Amino acid sequence: MLCCNYFPVVLNHLAMALYGARTPHRCHLPAGVFPNTSVPWNADAGARDACRVYVNYSRENNDTEPCPDGWDYELRPREKNIVSEVSQDCSLPTSVSRELGVSRC
Repeated sequence: MLCCNYFPVVLNHLAMALYGARTPHRCHLPAGVFPNTSVPWNADAGARDACRVYVNYSRENNDTEPCPDGWDYELRPREKNIVSEVSQDCSLPTSVSRELGVSRC
């Protein structure tokens, strides 16, 4: 009988692994601003940086800032998860997983 208490816990952790999954994202850019000139290259990731843009979307001084206009998430139609719903900052995908106890194998 005691083992029946574990089923809700296991289901909760399984649900958080799905709903708290990391979601591919990028900075939201205003109309007419192109990623090639406004988003720095992240050599470690081998792609454009998902969390930073050049100040004023211009490479003139090479200073960067966190995405001022939020993020765009690469989700399928009608797909939602915690990260895409409450994200306020680029560190959230990591902190959501840590705080909700989602472990990665």
